[in-house]
Amino acid sequence: MKKLLSISLILFCFLISGCGFHLRSKADFPIELNTIYLSSDKAYSTLAIDLTALFQSMDTRLVKNQSNAPFSVVIANNYFTYSRPAIIDATQLTTIGFMKRATISIINNKNHKVIATQSFTTAQSLTLNSNQIYTVNSNDIMQQQLNREMVSLIYYWLISSHTKAALSKYSLR
Repeated sequence: MKKLLSISLILFCFLISGCGFHLRSKADFPIELNTIYLSSDKAYSTLAIDLTALFQSMDTRLVKNQSNAPFSVVIANNYFTYSRPAIIDATQLTTIGFMKRATISIINNKNHKVIATQSFTTAQSLTLNSNQIYTVNSNDIMQQQLNREMVSLIYYWLISSHTKAALSKYSLR
């Protein structure tokens, strides 16, 4: 039994490594972002809090003054919207659409030039079956889910070769 479990575990490890799965790691994160200033148009938004947690998990030092960091990461146009029918008929299917949007920019604090910028959009829909009740808690749950998805997209953008090349080019100036 132990031998079968050991072989199964080894096969599982080969499978997940073969498909490209790997955990987020500090090794992939750009070294230029070891110390940053994080700015947001909504300082205590869930996206700003989740990005702070991401940066802390990457051992990035977040400073309180922009002048103490070589780069700033700026969150702008951060909003969550949903669309639902004005009248929900409980006897028919109803679809509610949710969308989270934000723009992330990396700014060189020496010359205040934008190095890289990217707009992110995540969307999800919720279908209510007949006789199913819609509650406002659905908005909060969907917003949390869309935020998690967006933080992953932002992480992959930050570790992309394009972003790393832009950071290394402007860190020399």
